[in-house]
Amino acid sequence: MHADYDGRQVVGIDLHRRRSVIVRMTEAGEKLATVRIDNDPVALGFEIAKAGADAQVVLEASMAGTGRPMCCGPPVPRCIWRIRWG
Repeated sequence: MHADYDGRQVVGIDLHRRRSVIVRMTEAGEKLATVRIDNDPVALGFEIAKAGADAQVVLEASMAGTGRPMCCGPPVPRCIWRIRWG
């Protein structure tokens, strides 16, 4: 993909009970990478760190609380929760 991209990145995370999908994009919406991970705080942190310190992170979960225990820890700057309730 674009390993040499050094601009600000947007990280979209679709949280599910066992696995989640993480997509890194440029601010213009060009896809840089897509990965599927088993839900694990270390794996999640590793993938978010690839986007750099100034990344905007958007989390989506299909129910309140899905993924929140996995994400607890140091706060992620510019993190937005989008939760679907049903």
